[in-house]
Amino acid sequence: MLDKLEDHLTKSYNLSRGSGLIAHGDWLEIQIAQIFNRKIKDKQDFILFQIDQFIEQAPFRVKGFGGEMGLKENTIRNYRGLKRILTAFESYRGAPILLSEINKEFVESLTSWMMSEMNYSVNYTSNTLKLL
Repeated sequence: MLDKLEDHLTKSYNLSRGSGLIAHGDWLEIQIAQIFNRKIKDKQDFILFQIDQFIEQAPFRVKGFGGEMGLKENTIRNYRGLKRILTAFESYRGAPILLSEINKEFVESLTSWMMSEMNYSVNYTSNTLKLL
C-alpha cells in the first residue's frame, strides 16, 4: 500500500509541478485522500463551490447605493465563464482548487495557463482574473 501511495504521490507531484501547481499541505491531503478513498475537505473550502454559491445568490444581492436587488445578467455570465475556466484549469493541473491556494503564485500559474495553453488574450485574461 505504501508503494502505491509513493507511486501516486510521485506521479501527481510531477504532473502538478509541470502545470505550475505548488505542492503544499492541502495538496498532499487531497492526494492521500484520493488514494485511501477518504472524504476530501469540506466543499466550502473549494473555489468552484463558492462561485456556485455566488451565482445562486446573485438575484438576491443588493447592489450599489440605491439598494437595487440582483446582479446584472452580464455579471452572472462573467462568473459562469470564470467557473468554466477554473474547471478546465482544475482538469489541466489534476487537482481541485482550494480557497487557501489563491495567492500570487496561483494567479501567475493561472495567467500563464490561460495565455499559453488556452491562447486567451491579455485583455480577456486580466478581465477574468479580476473576478477572483
